[in-house]
Amino acid sequence: MRTLLRGGPRKADLLKTVMALVLIGGLFMESVGSMLPLLFGWAFFTSPLIAMQKGYAPYYWPFACGPIGLIAMIFLPPLKSAENPEDYERLESRANFIGAVLSWIGIFIAMTVFVLLDLFDWLMGLVRLSNSF
Repeated sequence: MRTLLRGGPRKADLLKTVMALVLIGGLFMESVGSMLPLLFGWAFFTSPLIAMQKGYAPYYWPFACGPIGLIAMIFLPPLKSAENPEDYERLESRANFIGAVLSWIGIFIAMTVFVLLDLFDWLMGLVRLSNSF
């Protein structure tokens, strides 16, 4: 309630909320490894929402390396903190650049993993085929 009276949530409150949601979701998981998709899922949805709340373009942030992008977005200052138009432009371009770079890295890592898994599956098929002769 105190954050609503001050005009918005603080970084620490947002981080606590996200971590609490992840931990609550983790209580219903069978193992720690099955909690990772939950963590990445929350980061996928919360990074653009926090970006939009801070005044940044949310479409740069959905694929921003999951938790890394979420942490980066939490520690970026809001655009309201800019004192003059130059600071506003600088903050906006810096945040959009960080979001775009992290998104491209996240997409590249995901595509690399999919290609490697497909290659591994193909190689295992060759091994099974060669063992059948």
